[in-house]
Formats: sequence, structure tokens, C-alpha cells
Amino acid sequence: MKLHQTLGLAIVALMLAPAGVRAVGLFRGEAPLPAGAPTTNTPVAAVTFVLFDTETTGLSAHKERLVEIAAIKFCGDKVLEEKQWLINPGRLIPAEAIKIHHITDAMVAGKPDFKTVYPEFEQFIRGMVVLAHNAHFDVGFIREECLRNGLRPPPNLALDTLPMFRKWFPQVKKHNLDELGKALQVLPEDRHRALGDTLETVLIFQKGLHLQPAGYSFGDLLRDARQPLRFTAPH
Repeated sequence: MKLHQTLGLAIVALMLAPAGVRAVGLFRGEAPLPAGAPTTNTPVAAVTFVLFDTETTGLSAHKERLVEIAAIKFCGDKVLEEKQWLINPGRLIPAEAIKIHHITDAMVAGKPDFKTVYPEFEQFIRGMVVLAHNAHFDVGFIREECLRNGLRPPPNLALDTLPMFRKWFPQVKKHNLDELGKALQVLPEDRHRALGDTLETVLIFQKGLHLQPAGYSFGDLLRDARQPLRFTAPH
């Protein structure tokens, strides 16, 4: 059976299973929870996450390249550490991309390439559950850059905050970061750069977590994320 068919069946089983066993059932067989991952009954407020974001030369992970990665390590309401890497993509950055993230060719001239930056990023997220908004995009770019450079993609579990926020904030009409930030009055500086968008997503996540019932667990979070991702598998 193809991967997407297997995953589809797992997601259906996850949605139909009782809350206490949903997360466990999803990771049986070929996709166990990574070593060191929180247990499904661990309170989310006690879990340390890394939330990351990327900026790129375009939309296709197969054809385009990364120009920036940012990541914030946090637990509950406390930000523990943050990192930001500008990356030389080895090509010119299209004007359309510059209009969005404002990263120019001059800014990445002389910066390290992905192969040089990756060990620092991998070390920063090592052993952590990773979050990203619209995670398919960011996880896909990291995976493709790793494969392109002969590097092993990180083994981390990656959760998408987009379906979480759709459930947590149903009053918001659109769940992109611009609309969420305006509706929730979370508007950090330097938005549309990787670190600004990462911080905005962390703040929205923290605000949403306060809305969840007492005892909200990692298993509940897996349910709300709907489709946990792997850097090591196509998405």
C-alpha cells in the first residue's frame, strides 16, 4: 500500500478512536513515536517545543532553495532560546520572493550555504518536537535541501499549527498568520521574515494553549494537529 494511502487510513482511525488512544494508534507499526518524544498523557504546558519557519526563493521545494531559517525553543509561556540563519541559495533571489520576505541577494552574499548551516539547525532541534505553520511547506524544504546535499533529514516529529489554530480559533475567518495576528492582536516586528513569523506563531500557540481545558495533553495536541509529519518521508 502506498504511503499516502496508509497515512490516510491512520488519520481516519485517529479521528474515530477515543481521545485517550488516538495518538498511540497513529504511531503503531511503521511510524512509532520518536525516541524521547513526550508520552501522550504529558501536559502540553510541560513539553519543550521548537517552532521554526523558512524563507525561500519560491514555492517549489524541488526547484527552489532556502534563504533563511529561524527557530524558537519554548516551553509553556517561556521562550528558552532562538536562532536565525541567513543562507546563500547559490542563485539569484527572484523579485517576487524579495517582495514577500525582503531578503536580497546582497544580504545573502557571503553567507553560508545550507550544508554548512544544517548541522547547527539539526543540533538546535535535536530531541525536540517541532512545530511549523503550514508545516508541509517548511518540512518539505528542509527535507529536499537535505537530500540535495547528501545529508540525513532530522528524525523529529513535526506538527502543523494550521489545523490546531483552525480548531482553537474558529472565530477567525482565515488562519494565515496575517489574519490570526490581526484578530488576536499578536503583531511582532519584522513580520514576513523567518524570525518574526516564528515569534508570531509561538505567541499565537501560547495564547491558544491557555484556551484549552485543564489537563490538555500531548495526545490531545497530536489529535488537533491531525497529521503529524516526518522530515524523512515525502509529504
